[in-house]
Amino acid sequence: MHIPKTIVCLIALFLLCSMFYTSYAASYPLEQTISRRQSVRSYTNKNISSQQLLEVLRSAYGFWGAHRSIPRMGYDYSLIIFSVNATGSYRYNPETNTITLHNANVNKETIRSHDSNWPSDASVVLVIVWNKTRMNNQYFASAEAGCLVQNVYLAAASLELGTCCVGTINSEGLRSDLQLPSDLIPLLVMPLGYPTNPYPEASPNYDYMTGNLPPVQYSALSFKDTLRNMMFAKKWSTENLSTQEVSQLLWAAYGYTNITHDDSYHRTTPGAYGIYPLIIYVSNATGTYQYLPENHSTTKILHGDKRIAIASACASQLWASKAPTIFLIVYNSSHDNGWTGDGGILPHEFIEVDAGTVIQQLFLEASAWNLGANIVANGLEDWNGAGAEILRSILSLPNSLIPLYIIPIGSRAPDTIPPKIGIPSQNPEPTTVQPNQKVTVTTNVVDEETGVLEVILSYNVNESQTWINITMKPSQNNTYTAEIPGFEVGTKIQFKIIAYDYANNVAAEDKSGEYYVYKVIPELHNPLLIFTITMLIILILIKAERHKNKLRKIKTQTNHLPIKNFLN
Repeated sequence: MHIPKTIVCLIALFLLCSMFYTSYAASYPLEQTISRRQSVRSYTNKNISSQQLLEVLRSAYGFWGAHRSIPRMGYDYSLIIFSVNATGSYRYNPETNTITLHNANVNKETIRSHDSNWPSDASVVLVIVWNKTRMNNQYFASAEAGCLVQNVYLAAASLELGTCCVGTINSEGLRSDLQLPSDLIPLLVMPLGYPTNPYPEASPNYDYMTGNLPPVQYSALSFKDTLRNMMFAKKWSTENLSTQEVSQLLWAAYGYTNITHDDSYHRTTPGAYGIYPLIIYVSNATGTYQYLPENHSTTKILHGDKRIAIASACASQLWASKAPTIFLIVYNSSHDNGWTGDGGILPHEFIEVDAGTVIQQLFLEASAWNLGANIVANGLEDWNGAGAEILRSILSLPNSLIPLYIIPIGSRAPDTIPPKIGIPSQNPEPTTVQPNQKVTVTTNVVDEETGVLEVILSYNVNESQTWINITMKPSQNNTYTAEIPGFEVGTKIQFKIIAYDYANNVAAEDKSGEYYVYKVIPELHNPLLIFTITMLIILILIKAERHKNKLRKIKTQTNHLPIKNFLN
């Protein structure tokens, strides 16, 4: 049967458009994607594509240019994502946006009994795991997980996929199933797949916007655009945030959408057990205000500028006080007569996850309106500790309110100052590197403006034109470390340090163009080995000399024996 070329072309075009539709996120404005967010609990048995999965994972925890998709809570990013489907379990690599096989024998059915039976027909189950060796504060890790969770929700909504955050899990059972070491702790799981029911039409809940803040507007950026445009600022212009910008940020953090569930309207962020025990405060030059989501308004609770006092209470992070506006996330432990999701029984990590979703929303909405944001957790490492007590005193808050994080936000100011890199050190020393011996390079990097984004150890082998880059791992006190692999004897290694800040300024420490150099020496050149061999030679020579003297003595004695004795 002959099919006209026109029909063939139309069919091909249709299939091509279908492929693009299922592979790429829709370009909804960020505020519309936020409004679409909902917890999906029923899925079809249709599998998502690898490209869709990687798009979600990159949005959740990957790199967008030189920065990550979420802010850093403690001194390092501390999470790992495992993707589990019918064929096995896979580990996500944020640096390359790839997944690698973890265990072909551990699939979503294997873990079903440990994740509240949530996999259902969902194509994939994401297991969010805390790596204690990277950052040892579980509250910060849980808030970091909350940021990641919010991104998964929004990425799914933009791809017409569904997800749900599940916190009631058997963490030890999941750790055992995935055969993880004791310092890797599963925190949450998130099924991901095609929802049984399509997303309804969604928007901000304008019926609730009867207060003193202007109605929310749609920005020009999509969810993916905001990830790309995000800026972790430590420097802002002196321009105050407009009332419209404050309205956008507060709604994104904790406002209402027009989606309903169980006769109640959805919020912009998920809440453990559907309970919303957080309070958002705004502090600027004129005073401190509380956000009232039910009518989208603010009410002044304190007169006067408290920004310096707030920043000082957080381990004297005074750079934060220079932001035009500081947003404070506070936990109300007396909400709903004390039933706040933990109820005094469940761990406070669920509250931290809720706070993380709010933090991420503030960063995303700030990016959508070309604002710069940052997070201050310093001084708030302990749950309801000394820092929280000082903040309560500054803001005249009751003991039932527990400050968790502060988020300074303002109009972006240009940062043209690159990071400062200290003189690197290496272990072992340059003159003692043995064949196949790894070399650890350590340096100190600081950036007083927007902060250090990434530090790279770059090296070449035998003066080749190819430079190999390794991302250095941060630790406390602005220290960064990386390892150069071992090489055979005679290999010459040159290395330098490159650092980027969040404004994409770059600095290099290359010893004024001469580079830091070492050469792999033969094992014989090891000073300890040389000393040992030398001592052995000396001992052998001493022993030989003693033996020689003994023989000489015997000969001498023999020469002086009487002849008769000799003849006998």
